[in-house]
Amino acid sequence: MTTISNFLAEVASRGLARQNRFEVQIPNLFGDERLVSLFCQSASIPGATVAVKKQTLFGPTYVRPASINYGDTITLSFLCDKEMNVRRAFDKWIHTVINPSSFTVNYKDEYARTVTIYQLDEQENYTYSVKLIDAFPVSVGALAFNQSALDRFQIMPVTLSYRVWETKDISNTDIFQASNSRSEELTKARTIQPQSTVGRTNTAEDYLKNNRFNRPGEGF
Repeated sequence: MTTISNFLAEVASRGLARQNRFEVQIPNLFGDERLVSLFCQSASIPGATVAVKKQTLFGPTYVRPASINYGDTITLSFLCDKEMNVRRAFDKWIHTVINPSSFTVNYKDEYARTVTIYQLDEQENYTYSVKLIDAFPVSVGALAFNQSALDRFQIMPVTLSYRVWETKDISNTDIFQASNSRSEELTKARTIQPQSTVGRTNTAEDYLKNNRFNRPGEGF
């Protein structure tokens, strides 16, 4: 039975992930990568959503998975140093996406990066990480000035787009291989011929037995 003492004991032994313990790494950036990482003030780990579609065989309509969406953008915010090196790094990065002279789109290899977001513990150890694959900036935010803002600093928002995200525990390669293995199993199973039904009338029950992979919760 769960009790408040059990809960407190688990929290005391395991600890809790803190929102202010994180790190963002952007490789091959145009500038001091360490400075950009240190000056990152906010970030987020994206989620995933499964899209579903409705299907009806017999009886009530049910939903089945159709695709997965990993999100498409995240927003980071950065403090700007006095010499504006952090700003300059993102100015250069966003202009590798679209050529500022010809206004043509450059090759993906020129602007796409793998951005890694880490969850840290109190001892600065990495406990979890997400890699944003093929990330690039779609927006480098404006910086406002105000004569009355005496004790405020410039904070620059940057929005990154990405194709998909991966974790150390789950990579798209592993998922793809597992999916292929499962598909092969289903293909072999579907090639098994059903028992002969000569001499009796096919019923809805027969149909479901012979097409069991199309029932809710089984197969794709």
